[in-house]
Formats: sequence, structure tokens, C-alpha cells
Amino acid sequence: MDVRTRSAEPRDVEAVLALMRQLAEHERLSQYFELTSEGLHRSCFELPRRIELLVAEAEGKVVAYATCLFQFSPWAGRDYIFLDDLYVSDEVRGLGIGSSLMRDVGALALERGADVRWHVETENRSAQKFYRALGAEFRDKVIAYWTIESIRAQLRVTNP
Repeated sequence: MDVRTRSAEPRDVEAVLALMRQLAEHERLSQYFELTSEGLHRSCFELPRRIELLVAEAEGKVVAYATCLFQFSPWAGRDYIFLDDLYVSDEVRGLGIGSSLMRDVGALALERGADVRWHVETENRSAQKFYRALGAEFRDKVIAYWTIESIRAQLRVTNP
């Protein structure tokens, strides 16, 4: 199977959005998935760009993606890349597509002189094994989420 990775183009938005929905369903979080094709297009292709989107194509079909965000580390005094999602559809797993996308993320990081950071679920042992094989370092940290609903309740704000 011929697979190629590349930077996404506007024509990829619908295919990537479908893969994002698959990931949300896989993680049993689809009730929180609200992104639209217009929102994804705006975030990836209009200024200011919010997301760097990479895709993998197999036989002309987008089968995987990676989303990267550029953030500043006050401690390091420089930017880093936050890998938000790396997703490979089930039918092409095991073909090295995730590794290819990670190499592209790595190349982007080297180009920008930036480290790469990401989160991986504690119970996702296969992902941890994959990332360790790439040389990733793991640090103990708990990720906290403060939802809009929780903030409103805490600050007693009805609708900002």
C-alpha cells in the first residue's frame, strides 16, 4: 500500500473531521465533539493559524492525521509544539503511518527549534510503547480540566 504524509490542504478538511469524530467515538467522548468543518478550516488555513495539520494518505484517501499547536514555555523561554492528536484509522494501523507522522512532527520541531510535548492516557499502554520506541521521555503529571460549566459554577457567572 502506497502511503504518503504531508501538510494538510483545505480539500482534506472533511476527511480529517470524519477521523476526528472516529477518535472521539473511540474515546467515548463524542458528546463533547463540536468542531465543524468551517471551524477546522478557519483554525488550519486562515490567519492567525491555530493548528498545524498533517495528514497521511493511502491510495488517495486520508487515513490518519496529527494536529500540532505552537505554544510558548515561560520556563524554557522558547516555543514548543504540543501534539494534540495523532490518529490512525483502524484499517491501516500497523503499517508505520503513525511513525511517519511522528517523523513529520519531529521535522517540524527541528525546523522551528522546538521540543514536542503531548499527553497520553495512562491506560493506553500500546501508545506508551509506541512513543517510548521513538525515544519519548515520560513525566509524571496529572492533567486537570476546568470546563466552562465548572468555571461558571465556581465564579457564579450565568453567561459570559
